[in-house]
Amino acid sequence: QVIDWLGDWNGDPGSGWEVAGVSNATKDHTLVRKCDVISGDTSWTNSAGTDSLNSQWTVYPQNTWTYLGYHITPCSFGVYGCTDSTALNYDSLATVDDGSCLYPIFGCTDSTALNYDPLATIDDGTCVYCIYGCTDPLAINFNPLANTDDSSCIYPFYVNVYIGLNLPEYSDLQISGSSIFIEGGVEGIIIYHGIGNDYKVYDRNCSYEPSLSCSVIDSVNSGIAFCGCCTSAFLISNTGEALNAPALLSLKTYNWSLNESNVMHIHN
Repeated sequence: QVIDWLGDWNGDPGSGWEVAGVSNATKDHTLVRKCDVISGDTSWTNSAGTDSLNSQWTVYPQNTWTYLGYHITPCSFGVYGCTDSTALNYDSLATVDDGSCLYPIFGCTDSTALNYDPLATIDDGTCVYCIYGCTDPLAINFNPLANTDDSSCIYPFYVNVYIGLNLPEYSDLQISGSSIFIEGGVEGIIIYHGIGNDYKVYDRNCSYEPSLSCSVIDSVNSGIAFCGCCTSAFLISNTGEALNAPALLSLKTYNWSLNESNVMHIHN
């Protein structure tokens, strides 16, 4: 009884028979039966096949001794997956890498941010958000924190004011801690009397949304100036810095000098 077949009876094959699409594979090669073949085949056509997929044999170079003396079955094809432990989708059970590994892409993952990166998989804390304000450094309300201009820029007014502090209309300014409003600047000028001959001079224009007609300092109490349009407050007894939101920037300051006749020159 024929239990297996190697070659055929169709005459001299020349140097050897073709197996798995390899010419002369039965000469100077090593043939190993595939792991899913568990019995012989009396059809050489079926056994030899026409390529590496449909052949029952794997063709190795000559003198391949690895498989000598045994036949592996059933097949163990391995577990396919990502075998790189640094990848996002690392599969600890995988034994054969299938090229599916995915690696971190750092960037801004917030779609509401200006620099949103749709390819990023891990947020790296670099997201930048819209901060509206005046972005022109030549404007008096330039906001160095703003990255989106909101057309609110206000440009310098020429200020060149002289007032005699000894005049009766400015008598309220003689006491330390007092302040007065005078005309000039963008929305008017605040003069605050510190200690001795120390004064602070600011524009009355509120630094929050200064383009609004109501964005004006309308009251001062204990060295703190209050906006009549919002809840912003500013410490004019110091440098005019914002104390209350929504304002973030200080009030615009003006230069001043005092002569021997107690005449104050206010200018920019």
